Amino acid sequence: MKLKFDLGMQVMTPGIANILGDGKICEELLDAFGRYTKCDWGDIPEEDKALNDKAVRVGDGRTLAAYNTSKGEIWIITDFGDEGNVTTMLLPEEY
Repeated sequence: MKLKFDLGMQVMTPGIANILGDGKICEELLDAFGRYTKCDWGDIPEEDKALNDKAVRVGDGRTLAAYNTSKGEIWIITDFGDEGNVTTMLLPEEY
């Protein structure tokens, strides 16, 4: 599968690592990540989705997506950088 944009290095925060206890949340996180790679930005306002689409198109700036899971909301952010992109999965309170 060809991705719509370069995810770069993919990391998770300690908060995400701490909720990885059961199969259900793992499936939900994988589902959220799959949606993210297809530019399905989840539960954010339309104007933020448009900003994400622009960042992907020009390869500059940052994208932020939000998804609801059984453990609460999670975010996925990609920072587009000159030295490579970094995609982080995190809890909102870790931002």
